[in-house]
Amino acid sequence: MVYFCLYANDILEGFESPLTGNGSGIHYRHSVPAILDAREEGRAQKTTDKRPEPRLPIFSILETIDFSDHFVIIGDVGTGKSTVTPIHEYELCKGNRQIVIREPSRAACNALYYSLQALYPELGAALAIITKDTQINVDGKIKIVTDGVLLRMLAENSISDSSIYFDESHQMSSQLELCMSLAKKGRAMARNLFRIMSATIDPEEFLSFLGISKLYSMSGRRYPVALDVEVANDNDEMFKTLSVFLRSQPRDESWLVFLPTRRLVERYASSYGGVYIHGGLDGSEINKIQRRAELDKNLRIFATNVIASSVNIYVDNVLIFDDVIDSKDKLGRKTLHYKKIDNNSLLQMMGRIGRFKPGRAVILTDTPLPKKINPIPVHKALETETPFDLVLLMSKYGLKLAELEFMSKVDHREVAFAEDWLIEIGAIDHRTRKATWKGILMSEIPYEPDFSHMISSALISGNYHMARFLLASGSFGDSLNHAYKSDAEGIARRLLYSFDGSNELNIKAHLLKEYAEDSDGSFISKLVVNGLFAGFVEEAWKNYEAARGALNDLLRSSKKKPIPKEVVVDADVTKLKPYLEDCLSFERYGLKERNGQDLREMNIEGPFFARALTINYKRILFDIVALRASSRRRNHTRH
Repeated sequence: MVYFCLYANDILEGFESPLTGNGSGIHYRHSVPAILDAREEGRAQKTTDKRPEPRLPIFSILETIDFSDHFVIIGDVGTGKSTVTPIHEYELCKGNRQIVIREPSRAACNALYYSLQALYPELGAALAIITKDTQINVDGKIKIVTDGVLLRMLAENSISDSSIYFDESHQMSSQLELCMSLAKKGRAMARNLFRIMSATIDPEEFLSFLGISKLYSMSGRRYPVALDVEVANDNDEMFKTLSVFLRSQPRDESWLVFLPTRRLVERYASSYGGVYIHGGLDGSEINKIQRRAELDKNLRIFATNVIASSVNIYVDNVLIFDDVIDSKDKLGRKTLHYKKIDNNSLLQMMGRIGRFKPGRAVILTDTPLPKKINPIPVHKALETETPFDLVLLMSKYGLKLAELEFMSKVDHREVAFAEDWLIEIGAIDHRTRKATWKGILMSEIPYEPDFSHMISSALISGNYHMARFLLASGSFGDSLNHAYKSDAEGIARRLLYSFDGSNELNIKAHLLKEYAEDSDGSFISKLVVNGLFAGFVEEAWKNYEAARGALNDLLRSSKKKPIPKEVVVDADVTKLKPYLEDCLSFERYGLKERNGQDLREMNIEGPFFARALTINYKRILFDIVALRASSRRRNHTRH
């Protein structure tokens, strides 16, 4: 195992690792002095010699910014871009101009809203947050919004003479790309001003695309952050090192630990007496953890990368487990790969510390890191995924690809593939190219296109029984497919398939139903004992309820029957077959086609449908639906 310690620029002597005893290292020291702030001092720890608190680096350029024009701000993570710049502009214009701040997720929106509330209590009702599930002070002049909300504002031309802050613009979703395209198209008429802010982008492509001439940059952090790198031999040793590290750290230091999956953060939080944060938590729950971190100096927070950007946590140190699942979609075929965290994400994760006090970052990896972690080109969704969401969104608002310009090099073959499929299934009208009722339903279902297609078809045909079965099954996505990463893979698989040896969709629905009806905790205990974590089912239940709630809002507003809460299991396979046959990723397999495919322990008699994806170049089938009618066997094998 190799150990490194880095600061920023100047090479110094190597030193000894506290974990391995011996090692060689490189030590860099940041050469840019911290610049001084006045407004966030209340959060920072006072130094023993009572010297003035260092200011946020944003104050070194704030007075030079021309707020009457578009601009790009580039600066290290934690320099005050998000918490200072938009409020300064609001004060300059004396509240007469609307400020719209885009954040990449609901969690990030809630976190920024909480931070600005705490820093600027005098804003009161002027500060607003608008997301899919949270609306506070919607008429406020300073609006914190998600990509989806901003897209609706731009598409409906309901935003003008405003300043739009594209914060964390390194996180480029297909929705954000469409937002930027619409903002650029309507710039002359709407008279909106654009502000691009990030620590990890190449500013040139944003300057060029949006026609911006003003670029402001700054260096340094408010407080220094030391970086230690632990290099293990393989993934298993990384987990062993993680356990040793967590046990060996003094309890008078707080830690934020980034792990790759929700299952892992819940498990480690339980094992080490901490709390967890992932995308399944409400924003209010994340805010509670933020407040607790300010008081609890021993707190250990285990988190997924949902808080890698925008969420400020008052902790001493951050630990990063260098592993992530990356997905790629090409013409509707998905592949997943376990790979190392990219440089931009590493920099963002490290940026969670150093804002309120000096900090330490530790990276656990099995691949040596470069001596300096530099930003890399922004990952653009439209260049790596088939743009189903984009095409559906464009049709929903009556937008045409030919009338828009995108920052990405859009593959028109991919767009045509998505559009043709959506027209074929009736989600887009082939004459008007506008979203049909089915397309509108699909746009409200937060699942992959194939499940959205099947669920909306079932609802339109009035088959609510089938819709609820698919809604329950689809809520798991492919999470169960990753059970092989658990510590007790074999036992977990046998437990799962004891419900049903042939239909994984049915297994998922069974799990949700059992979870919802389990009043004494026996089912949850059984999952934990057998290597499946309750988080699998809890997460799926939240997804199911979120999808059901979003659909019901739309159905009720259209005076249609809402979807009941109960989960349906044991759907009639013969009735499911028509939904599968014209679906995007459900492939039909015969008995002879199983050779070389990873079917785990499933015993399938006869032909079947299955979704197929590749994980680390290994073809795996999941969501398997056998075509034989086997309801009698299901009832027998589930106990």
